[in-house]
Amino acid sequence: MSKDKGNKSVNKKTILRILKYIKRYRFLVVLSLICAAISVVLTLYAPIIMGHAVDRVVGPGKVDFTGLKGMLEKLVIVVVITAGYCRRSCCRPPGRTYRSSSGS
Repeated sequence: MSKDKGNKSVNKKTILRILKYIKRYRFLVVLSLICAAISVVLTLYAPIIMGHAVDRVVGPGKVDFTGLKGMLEKLVIVVVITAGYCRRSCCRPPGRTYRSSSGS
């Protein structure tokens, strides 16, 4: 029982030390979390759009092409935002690298 309490104390100290180190990067951390949330929401929204697109195909010869076009446009927008913007511009500031100069 006492070991668990000691581990919690060590974990709390470790977390506080890490938070101290990332204090000056808090804007980027918050921005990364927001972009991650947007990415997850949009990734989960894409199958919903596909389901609505499938619902537009009623049967042979009864396809709602105008509704299908709207669903396709939404899907393209969601994929572009998810794959491009959030992953590229929010996760790392432009022109900076976090690798050490030794290459490891």
